[in-house]
Amino acid sequence: MTDKPDKDARPAPDEILGRIKKEEGKAQRGRLKIFFGSSAGVGKTYSMLSAAHELLKEEVDVLVGIVETHQRPHTEELLKNLPALEPLHIFYQGLMLHELDLNAALKRKPDVILIDELAHTNAAGCRHPKRWNDVMELLDAGIDVYTTLNVQHIESLSDIVAGTTGIWVKESIPDSVFDMADDIVLVDIDSDDLLRRLHEGNVYIAAGANKRAADNFFKRENLNALREIALRRTAQRVNADHDDPTRLPVADRLLVCVKADAVSAKLIRATKRLATALNAPWLAVTVEQTIPDLNEPPDESRRILATLDRMVNRLGGRLVTLRGDNVVDEILSYARQNGITKLVVGKSRQLTLTNILKGFPVNRIVNASGSIDVLVITEEPSKLESKTITKPLRNLRPFPYLLVAVIIAALTLPSLALPGVITRTDQALLYLTGIVVVAENIGLGPSLFYALGAASTFHFFFATRVMVHETDERTYIMTFLMMLVTGWAIASQSSRLKAQAVNARDKEMRTQALYELTRKLTATRGRFPVAEVVATYLSRLHTAETTVWMTNMEGHPAVVLGTIPDESYYKDFGALQWCFENAKNAGLGTTTMPSATGFYMPLITASGTLGVLGVFPKQTERIFTLDEITSMETIAGLLASALERVQAGEIAARAAVEKENEKLRLALISSFEEKKGKKKPVTQPQPHQENQTDRILTSIEKLFTQKNIGIG
Repeated sequence: MTDKPDKDARPAPDEILGRIKKEEGKAQRGRLKIFFGSSAGVGKTYSMLSAAHELLKEEVDVLVGIVETHQRPHTEELLKNLPALEPLHIFYQGLMLHELDLNAALKRKPDVILIDELAHTNAAGCRHPKRWNDVMELLDAGIDVYTTLNVQHIESLSDIVAGTTGIWVKESIPDSVFDMADDIVLVDIDSDDLLRRLHEGNVYIAAGANKRAADNFFKRENLNALREIALRRTAQRVNADHDDPTRLPVADRLLVCVKADAVSAKLIRATKRLATALNAPWLAVTVEQTIPDLNEPPDESRRILATLDRMVNRLGGRLVTLRGDNVVDEILSYARQNGITKLVVGKSRQLTLTNILKGFPVNRIVNASGSIDVLVITEEPSKLESKTITKPLRNLRPFPYLLVAVIIAALTLPSLALPGVITRTDQALLYLTGIVVVAENIGLGPSLFYALGAASTFHFFFATRVMVHETDERTYIMTFLMMLVTGWAIASQSSRLKAQAVNARDKEMRTQALYELTRKLTATRGRFPVAEVVATYLSRLHTAETTVWMTNMEGHPAVVLGTIPDESYYKDFGALQWCFENAKNAGLGTTTMPSATGFYMPLITASGTLGVLGVFPKQTERIFTLDEITSMETIAGLLASALERVQAGEIAARAAVEKENEKLRLALISSFEEKKGKKKPVTQPQPHQENQTDRILTSIEKLFTQKNIGIG
């Protein structure tokens, strides 16, 4: 008996079509080749230039985009006979810097371009802040790129390298860029040989540089550790290339818990390394509590979370924001709903009142995790790393606390002035009433300060007066503690209710505004009216000005509403044009022309990019948060749909006009042919015998003849 082929095992047509499109996209995209090494001086640039000479022998169009020789004689000798692009000269802080001329490279469009030091940070004024962003654009243009990279510049390995060498490297590339490379060439050299090259002056040429390097980074134990890290990372990449594409997907799914602090960066990198080793997808989650952290203003928390979100995206993950009061329950609920198998959490050593009363969050997660594996990482960020994601020193705002002191004094004076009218019990109730007012109108921090101040004032002015024996003293000590605890409970609950009310009101306002925007866009006709509706909405919700651009008859973006600021016109127009051509966000807060004044979003429809929406914050130094960007992208989608409908109406109107013109043209042609086909009598008719129609047709015919307009 023969086994029949399983029909269900055949790939679906959509899957086949997806594979074909994927292969076509790969064919059109350039190839990335990385010469990878453990440290400077191992010969990465030399190997890249040697490979370029081999390509020249094969008559491949090779171009040097930007190469740093560091005045090494052998490297400079190899560079002499290679065609090179003139670098972009930028004068910055008294120095002349040389950067890659990206526009010239795209215009020249060689087969292969050499871009040294992939993790390099571009000078201010370049299109992208990082050189790897330039490389991505070159690859998208179909140009092959050869580049160099050290292991310490891979983002997920930066904390390991810092812990090994004691030196924190600020410049880094996302792991996704390294993983997407088509070829990885490991350039390796023995540590003793590298140290010998350093002492011979073949690594650094500047005076004193060799000694500084030998005393700091170039130590034998450091070089051996870096070689091991580089070999391991290369081996992981080789294993990933040889994975069987037909095997079943991995079952592991990782989730890392983060919050607005510098420690979360360490947790994210550790999760990325673990996900790479397990070949598993991963997510990051943060919980936004209804009562904000007293030590962290909401704006500062959003700024840090925005930084972490960009980091998660660079490393190939996604940050999810949950909302709730019980952090542990929210995290575990999300993990179970999304099939998470491994949970990465940080072990905090901070002793707080909440941790004392409820227990440390990591312990509660472990106890309630069930079948989910929990990996605990100690929250000890590197001192060098803490400088990269910092919480700037904030001045204490004393006014709310001074106001609380005034309120306590105001509630105390009547009892001191009228001791026989207001009893101690009345005074205690008066203090408790005051804490509700403070918690409702001032905030949680001042409320806790009020609770401590009111309890202390009550104990000092009213309790100690009547302490005649030890029993009274113990009683009023209990009264002091109960007032303090009761005040703290009232303040916490009042602040929680207030925060929930504010969140509900904000959510309702956004939902209502979005509904109104959708309704208005549905009922609005015309390019300018539609753009004006969106501009009004954005100005009200995000305190920003708006400019809208839409394609004209030639397919180029033309302004519909608003203007670009004169002082940054060229930067902003360049960001706008790049956004339109690449269908990606650009400008303020992005990796493309971040020095621009505006934030630009493409208006994408099913038929392509229809235009660009630009948003300019009225506060010049403001960076939009993740929630604001998500909201604006939603608005951009609604605007794109509305403008697409307007454009379809314009096309239909033009088609109707052309149809009427065609009817008129055919009617005229028919009339002329009918006139010319009539049989003329032998005797010419008198002018007065011609009817009115013939005279009109004759006049039109003469007019068409004078204007050289062909008929028929």
